Amino acid sequence: MKRAYCPGDSVGVYLSQQGQFTPGNQISLKLAGQAQLIDLTTRQNGTILTTTLPTSLAAGTYRLFAQSTQPVVRTRDSVQVTLVALPTAELSADKRSFPVGDSSRVSVSLTGAAPWAALDVANRPITIPASPYTFYVNATQPATFTLTLKNLRDANCPRGIVKNELTISSLVLADEPLANSQMTVFPNPVARQVVIDAAVPIAELSLRDMQGREVAHQSVTGRPTRFDWSLPDLPVGQYTLLVLTADGKRTHWKLIRH
Repeated sequence: MKRAYCPGDSVGVYLSQQGQFTPGNQISLKLAGQAQLIDLTTRQNGTILTTTLPTSLAAGTYRLFAQSTQPVVRTRDSVQVTLVALPTAELSADKRSFPVGDSSRVSVSLTGAAPWAALDVANRPITIPASPYTFYVNATQPATFTLTLKNLRDANCPRGIVKNELTISSLVLADEPLANSQMTVFPNPVARQVVIDAAVPIAELSLRDMQGREVAHQSVTGRPTRFDWSLPDLPVGQYTLLVLTADGKRTHWKLIRH
C-alpha cells in the first residue's frame, strides 16, 4: 500500500477467506473516517479487491475494510488510507490590459506538495519548485492572450485542479483623434457624459480600469453611429474605453476621468 493516496486513485487489497459464504454473496469495500461511512464501488478478481477513491473525498485519514452480504461479516482488520488533497493552481495578474510595449506580471498560486509540474500556455512542460510561480506577458502589437495551465500535478498526486483561465490584452491606446481615425471620443478628460462618434454603427462599449477590470458596460441598440454615454460615478483616474463596432472591430481609447 502507498503511504498517501489522492482522490481518484485506485486501491487494491488481498482478501483471506475462512469458511463458506451463502450463494449470491457479494463482498464490497467500505471507507470509514471523517465522521462518515462510504460504500465503494468494488471490483473482485479472485482474492483481490480493488476500488477507486471518490474524487469528492476530503483529505484525512480513513480505514478501509471489506464486508460481505450473506452473511453480513466485516473483516477483522482494516487498512489505514491517508488521503491528501489534489493540488490546485489559480492565476492572477497585476494588469488585465496593458499598452503595447509594456508587460503584465502573472502569478500562479499553488497548493499541494512541491515540486509541481504542468504544461504552460505554449504546451511546454515546466517544473515549479515553489509557490507562487511568476512570469511576464509582453507584446509588441495589440493581442489578446488566454492563459492557463494544463496537466497539473504535484509530488503526491498525478492530477490536479486549475481553478481559472486568465485573459490579458495588449492595447494601442489613443487619447485624441488621429488624422485618419474613423472615430472620435469627447470630451476627454470627461466628467460624466462621453460622446462616441464613429463612421460605422456602434454595438458595444466597455470601460476598464488600469488593472483591466470592467467598471462599466453598455450594449448599444439601434445601430447608431453616435452615442452619448452617461458614465457611473467613478474615481478620478485613467481608464480604457473599448468600442466594439458592428463590423466586429475593436477600438481602444485612453479616457481620463476628472
